[in-house]
Amino acid sequence: MKWHMKGQEFDALAKVIIEVAENKKFYIWGAGYFGDAIYASLRDEIEIIGYIDSDEKKWNTNKNDLEIHPPSVLSNMCDDAISGISVLVSAGWTREIYSSLNAANFSLNENYFHIDEFYAIFMMYSRNKLCLTNLSVTVTERCTLRCEKCLGFMPHMTNPKHFTLQDIETELTTLFNTVDYVSSLAINGGDAMCNPECYEIIEVIGEQYLTDKIGTIELYTNAIIIPNERFLEMLKRHNVYFRFTDYGSQARQRIEEILPLLSKWGIRYDHVKFAQWCDMGYPQESNGLYGDEAWQKHFTTCDRRSCQTIEGGKFYYCGQVIGADKVGYCLIEESDYFDMTAASINKKELLEFTLGYSEKGYLSYCKKCNGGFNTNKKMVVAGMQLRGVLNNVSIQ
Repeated sequence: MKWHMKGQEFDALAKVIIEVAENKKFYIWGAGYFGDAIYASLRDEIEIIGYIDSDEKKWNTNKNDLEIHPPSVLSNMCDDAISGISVLVSAGWTREIYSSLNAANFSLNENYFHIDEFYAIFMMYSRNKLCLTNLSVTVTERCTLRCEKCLGFMPHMTNPKHFTLQDIETELTTLFNTVDYVSSLAINGGDAMCNPECYEIIEVIGEQYLTDKIGTIELYTNAIIIPNERFLEMLKRHNVYFRFTDYGSQARQRIEEILPLLSKWGIRYDHVKFAQWCDMGYPQESNGLYGDEAWQKHFTTCDRRSCQTIEGGKFYYCGQVIGADKVGYCLIEESDYFDMTAASINKKELLEFTLGYSEKGYLSYCKKCNGGFNTNKKMVVAGMQLRGVLNNVSIQ
């Protein structure tokens, strides 16, 4: 979205959100990890009465002493009941969820909201705090795999590097000079566990920021490096969420070895199986879209809020542009980031940037990228590994 009233874009919506927060009861749609994080962030601010989830295995069970309902709980409500209810959407696949809510006579930004917007706008306008639902920090450009369609372009980097503990501390100091709270901070890569300082990085984040500045820590890995007992104890102590994707026979993952360890130590984890990925397009010269209007529509449809990243003191709405720049595929432009090191920062302008506003209304990478799951129809086998020689590195 293109800025027209910088610092005031959400003034009208904020009035609606604050009124709804004060007068309605809420369901959280999405009883998974992010639903958990949002519940923890908002339970003292609004009245949450339950969860909704599309996974029938979760129906009629409880999370945080609240019942998990099927989507039909909304369609079965009478008009009077609907008038007192609002829904916060924290799950992915928003197109399908929004369609279900519309069919049940709910309306976007009236009695259902995307959680990123609701949480950030509510906290800014009612508490004068800049709060984010999620953000990632990259700790390494090295990886245990060489995925052909890597979203971060890691296999195509000539000199991938590890970021040091000092690098990460500098990033977080810069971030929290302006941002008050992040519900979920992702430790990302590459494979984050490749970094020899991964333990120290998580330990420092857990000791210095957890609870006061960060709600929960996520660790993204490929389930190839087996964590030792010291590492596992640290993950348990800081209640880190261990996340990995199962790529099947394409990768040499050690999932069957890791799962018993995580269960033994009582570590939260997410084991997702993907048969297909989106093909973002690299190394195509164009995605076939031309002109500001087309690129703005592409950006809005794609919605990459889950890819927000801070690196080098800059806040990126879509962290993929960083990798694209490093391999010389798509150079970063000033409008692609928000400078967190500036002498003076308007919190409402940064809030707007985190929710999709910018000078152009799109990113430089939008001219080449096919987009994420919401808009991309080009699919490839997940985790397919490159073979041969790449950047003078022999790939087995």
